[in-house]
Amino acid sequence: MKNKLTLYLLLFTFVIGCSVNNLSENEDINSNSSVKASSTNTTQTTVNNVDNPNSNTISDDLLELDKKYRTDSSFVLPTFNGNCPHSRQSIIDLFNYWNKEFEINLTYNISGYPSTGTAANNQLPDCLDMVIGSNKDQNLKLEKNVHIELVIGRELNLDIYQDDEYQIQQTTETQIPTTYLTSLALHPTNSELDLISNRFGEIFNFNSKKLIYSVDDVGAIDYGGFLAIRFTNDGNYLISMHNTNTEYVINLYEVDQTSSEISFIKSLKSYSLPEYTKCNDFTLLLAVYDICNAIGTPTVYVGAMGGGIEIGDNNIIYASIGNAVAPSSIYSSLYTSRNADLPWGSILKFEFDSDDLELKGIGYHETSNLDEVWVIGMRNPYRISLSNNNLWIADVGSNIQDEINFVSVESSNLDLGFPYIEGNLNHGPFTDDLKFQRKNYKKAILAERIGGLIGGHPVNYGGYKMYTYGVMNGDLFGIKLLDNGMIKTKIIYDNKTFESENALLSIERSRNGIYLLTLNGTVVRIDNS
Repeated sequence: MKNKLTLYLLLFTFVIGCSVNNLSENEDINSNSSVKASSTNTTQTTVNNVDNPNSNTISDDLLELDKKYRTDSSFVLPTFNGNCPHSRQSIIDLFNYWNKEFEINLTYNISGYPSTGTAANNQLPDCLDMVIGSNKDQNLKLEKNVHIELVIGRELNLDIYQDDEYQIQQTTETQIPTTYLTSLALHPTNSELDLISNRFGEIFNFNSKKLIYSVDDVGAIDYGGFLAIRFTNDGNYLISMHNTNTEYVINLYEVDQTSSEISFIKSLKSYSLPEYTKCNDFTLLLAVYDICNAIGTPTVYVGAMGGGIEIGDNNIIYASIGNAVAPSSIYSSLYTSRNADLPWGSILKFEFDSDDLELKGIGYHETSNLDEVWVIGMRNPYRISLSNNNLWIADVGSNIQDEINFVSVESSNLDLGFPYIEGNLNHGPFTDDLKFQRKNYKKAILAERIGGLIGGHPVNYGGYKMYTYGVMNGDLFGIKLLDNGMIKTKIIYDNKTFESENALLSIERSRNGIYLLTLNGTVVRIDNS
């Protein structure tokens, strides 16, 4: 079991990366970035200098770097170690020099990571505009065709941001006889019918802890699986979201109000998973995408799947779906989340017809050909929460920032910016305004890299209602929005359940607070206080 838990933790990390009455659409947090990222040209075997495309200068410093990292016509990825020995421009110049002089097909992308400010995991004030890492192992021998992603130290300071702490007095635990818990459905009128499910499509009665139904054909591979269940408002039907090995489906089930037995009725919606063309280790850059399709190996990859459901008044259903591509592939996102004929990387909005048992799309985003697409521009909106006519969206980032977004259900045509923007920073490949014109993307209210972001629900702590989110290691935080900023609160509680390779996989609403659903089957209840 220990090895199994460790493996799942590694797989799952990328997937899940005040009073609400007073919240408004204008309560956004601004941020500033001091570094520009590069635009990359990959139609040739050379990569242009990010600041001067015609630059061919060979300086003494460049020759010194070349001497340090090249021996016998082989090339070693420079050592960064997080201590930023080299500037962004010096490494770009070195890569350009190797391309031009030795005709290696070395392409690069620049991504950012805060080295100072509230989003920085490690304070590295001397690493602004310096290379602090890459997607490859340090001192790796570079072959003829390789794609490098440089991580650059950036500055991110939120305009108004306060830290606070709040101590939870008491929690209770329940053990479900399974593992990999992912979702919980509260019955609207009868708590004896509450249901809880795991990644593999097994649904248990939450009170009796008995297995009552197993969903067929669940694709619990890569970053997918059985992700969410919710009762309709009348309690007669159950709606679920999961992927098979080829499709993403929204299913409808009927629930017996006496025995809680579940019967499958129909698939309400299904979306074919996008093909992912594998060229070497990466889906290559935009200019060579067609070449990759021609020479690569087509496969289906179950990537960032999202997986949240919320049901509002008048049978309005909100469903969050990720961009469904490889976690490291920002480039593929243009062909999924930015495709007008596909639903990926979006919040879907439906009206549930309880007479005909159908979902009617009512999202009507101006950039989409699908009626159900409502909000676009997300990587992996793993969890959403409906509260007082607003929707909280927890979007797991790729390698820059995770996001907490806050939108009114009355909004229309919202774009959260991905893959052009992640959090409040530009993504390296998409900084050319001539190719990727800027729009007024809605900013995240909180953007920081915490890894494995788990979205939650608003909870009352000490008389204040705060949106609570968490990290896979069990750390919890609350957000209280103010007229001129926000307060982020560390929620301190007895979290011994996470001490032995356990992980937080979902935060679900309870009747008086929240439940923490975990990897080893433990459910922790935290009540309003």
